Amino acid sequence: MLVVRPSQCVNSISKSLINGHEVLIPVRAFCDGSGSMKTSRFVVLAGVAAEESVWAGFERDWDAILKARDPIAPYLHMNEVVAGEGSFHNDNGWDDDKRRQLITDCLLYSQTLDKLKFKTFICSVDMEVYRRLRAVHPHFPTVASICNKNVSMEIFKWYLEEFSSRQRVELYYFFDQNEKFKGPFEQLKIKRQKKTWSGLYNAWDIIRGVHNENMRTTLPLQLADMLAWAHHRRLTPSTKDLSWSSLHIMLDAVLPFRRREAGEKYLSHIAEWLDHGGIVKDYLETLNPFD
Repeated sequence: MLVVRPSQCVNSISKSLINGHEVLIPVRAFCDGSGSMKTSRFVVLAGVAAEESVWAGFERDWDAILKARDPIAPYLHMNEVVAGEGSFHNDNGWDDDKRRQLITDCLLYSQTLDKLKFKTFICSVDMEVYRRLRAVHPHFPTVASICNKNVSMEIFKWYLEEFSSRQRVELYYFFDQNEKFKGPFEQLKIKRQKKTWSGLYNAWDIIRGVHNENMRTTLPLQLADMLAWAHHRRLTPSTKDLSWSSLHIMLDAVLPFRRREAGEKYLSHIAEWLDHGGIVKDYLETLNPFD
């Protein structure tokens, strides 16, 4: 599949503005995960979505934050920064104070984002409960479906609530490369965007693309990475390293968010629904949250 860079999306959107007669508000959403579906106790997917006007300023300012230090930070990747690994190893000129200041500066900047045009979405899945229920219900929704239901679909729902009644919007999704969440959501988008018998399109036509990006070069994905890492650390605190164990509290305090905890209660509801004749494909396809 052709990878479309954010700048390419902006260029195509600009053409729509020039050639069309409607005011067009492009919205971009960036999603990143934390945890392994095979080995982790918890899996987290975080998404950040905003109007293009927000992302334009974000990319300029975030890049300035990365460069405003010595040595220059090539990107923000929480696993590397907190552990002092990779580009942020001591041998590359980084020490604990410099790594801590980088995270602090990014956190302080995130609170300045326009909360009327920006929102964060988080879903965590308790894999211990999931594996137990999946053993009894072989057709249980996949972890990717559960996370997409409560992040990717919630972003779509937020768009419908906040923008569709006011002005025309185009919605673009970007997942970090190699994320297992992208494929299922992209397939659902393709399925739901097919023409109806009358030749009309449904609301899904507003989603113009689902793409892969490299978080090391795509700045909004670095904010999604921070969110995913913080909430994974919240659920799996380290007894050896307490640094940034409360980062999720600070992020929740400064960013507007929707969060789903897919633990015993939520996953048991899905199992009960299946026991009473629920169909797995309907779980993801509906726009309404499953409660």
